[in-house]
Amino acid sequence: MNSAFETLFDHKPLEFDSLARLQTTLAQRRPYLIYFTARSGSSYLADLLTNTGVTGRPGEYLNPQLLPRIKQGIQKRAPGQADTLFGYIHWLLEHRSSANGAFGLKATYPHLKPLIATGLDRLLFGDFKRFVLTRRNIINQAISLYTMTETKLSHRNKAIPEAITAKAAKLAYDGERIRHWVSHLWHQELALEAYFAKSGLAVEVLDYDELTHDPDAVVGRITDACGAERPATLRSEFAKVRGSRSNVLAAEFVADPKSRASLAKLGIPEARLTGE
Repeated sequence: MNSAFETLFDHKPLEFDSLARLQTTLAQRRPYLIYFTARSGSSYLADLLTNTGVTGRPGEYLNPQLLPRIKQGIQKRAPGQADTLFGYIHWLLEHRSSANGAFGLKATYPHLKPLIATGLDRLLFGDFKRFVLTRRNIINQAISLYTMTETKLSHRNKAIPEAITAKAAKLAYDGERIRHWVSHLWHQELALEAYFAKSGLAVEVLDYDELTHDPDAVVGRITDACGAERPATLRSEFAKVRGSRSNVLAAEFVADPKSRASLAKLGIPEARLTGE
């Protein structure tokens, strides 16, 4: 476990009555897990899925930055029910599933790493249908992450202060920072691939470009996995935030000799440098 899990939950994570109750509930659900990396469209996808009404309310319930607030909210509503990790997940299954039993969870490799290190991932998620959401153009993904970390411009699901959009429109090129984010994303992907291979997991790939152009197809594969009827229409408050400045930054990155050398050193294939 890492400090976030150790701090937030009772130090008896393998409490057998909690585990038995959790496994009983899991057997009555249709759970799925979406692995992702930052700026790959996971928030947009989760919003689409939530609004179908038949695929649960997928969220980053194991994100150490969000988990304390989520757990605190549960404790206010149901004191004692989220004291252990098993109790916490059981509460989520009870209250974040749709009426048909579908339950969704989305997580990056770092979110799951503490559970993987202890083998709890196999215990908790053994019956989950697995998906991984990828973005083919890792340069555009890294620039989106660079823009977000520098300006706080993340999602257009609510009004964005003019000062933030103005800052994003004038964001200076910083090859070193963008190279950092390319490396960060690439190594997370490699860690996920190694985990899948070592664990022998069957994982279905979801593509960011397809999600952007044909969200019905991507959402449909998940509703199929949940045994639910595909929705006639999709609804989301999210919208892409990529602007013309992102295109300029991408062009500068590709023209930067240090960046080209970095891509070669990382071993990123040419196919990962195209797409949206």
